[in-house]
Amino acid sequence: GGATHVDIACDPELVKLAQKLTSLP
Repeated sequence: GGATHVDIACDPELVKLAQKLTSLP
């Protein structure tokens, strides 16, 4: 990945994906 926090914040789909990944144990 070369995605920055800004790139993720600007992409709703990536935000959802990130939330899924961060919610994993």
